[in-house]
Amino acid sequence: MNSSLTLRDVLAQLADEGFALPDDYENTISGLELETQEPGAPWYVRLFAGLSAWIAALFLIAFLFTANILQEDESAIFAGLLFCAIAVGLKRPGSRNDFLEQLGLALSLAGQVLFVVGLGSLWEEVVPVALALIVLEILLLWAYPDILHRFISTIIIVGALLAIILNQDMLEATHILIFALSVIAFILYWQENRLLLTGLRELTRPVSYGIAVSLLGLLILPLIEDADVRWWQLTAALLLGVLLFLVWQIAADLGLASRSEVMIWLAAGCVALFIPAIRMPGILGALIILLLGFWRNNRLLIGLASVFLVFYLGAIYYVLEWTLLEKSFALLVTGLVLFLLRYVLLRFTEGDAI
Repeated sequence: MNSSLTLRDVLAQLADEGFALPDDYENTISGLELETQEPGAPWYVRLFAGLSAWIAALFLIAFLFTANILQEDESAIFAGLLFCAIAVGLKRPGSRNDFLEQLGLALSLAGQVLFVVGLGSLWEEVVPVALALIVLEILLLWAYPDILHRFISTIIIVGALLAIILNQDMLEATHILIFALSVIAFILYWQENRLLLTGLRELTRPVSYGIAVSLLGLLILPLIEDADVRWWQLTAALLLGVLLFLVWQIAADLGLASRSEVMIWLAAGCVALFIPAIRMPGILGALIILLLGFWRNNRLLIGLASVFLVFYLGAIYYVLEWTLLEKSFALLVTGLVLFLLRYVLLRFTEGDAI
């Protein structure tokens, strides 16, 4: 009987016992992998190699259209799929050629544009074009293992879903889309330990960032006057449910009783934030992403959510049809609630450390 343990076996046991964070796993695994890799080229060499690849791709596309080799018809669809296939072929496993990597990324994005242009001229309807684009992006998520490309593909998929909703005049379905994105973001960051150990983290990491950015971006819609979406209080209520469940899950992960004093204060603070979130649900959305970043020790996520949270808090000042005194009081209360949440979290953290 072989009783030897691999590195992933040890990390899996640590994950089950809750001793380590995802960044610890990534630093450990990436550090061991970097020891066996040759040093890459300097950053300025990689920069110019990437720029030359993008310029080469743009000149290629311009030549094809100028020479009338490509038109806005079926030929564009075929050329778009061909460019995507070439890009997948250039992204070979283990390849570290910066020129080929950037050329493949440029060809893939150009191929997607050609694909959409060709389908648009053929069908002249938004829904089938958007559905075909979603299918293509899902295939590229699996076939093209690039972080930036997968991030962009995720945003394109969300944009295509929004286009379908707007084209079909199902504006209230925007609330469902926002709620679904918040739930998916929570699940991906909640299970990122297991996703890393199962080898899926390379796929889900850029997807989770794309979903977080898409969620925060969609929550800007209440500020757009031409957007006819109503009942934003429904989005606020759904996001409040996700936020409360997230707080409960974090507390359970830290071994905190659900009826403890800290939990009561945290729940009360979340509910208090629901009042300004009725007009600006982005406050709750940014707070969800912010808590996910703190929970998973993800500085990039924390910075992204902090910027959007400040933006939403400032935007509500101009949206509310209140007097200056009432607006000032609302901002004062919101700030006090955030300070209270910070105090409770710091107090609990210090107590737990002791």
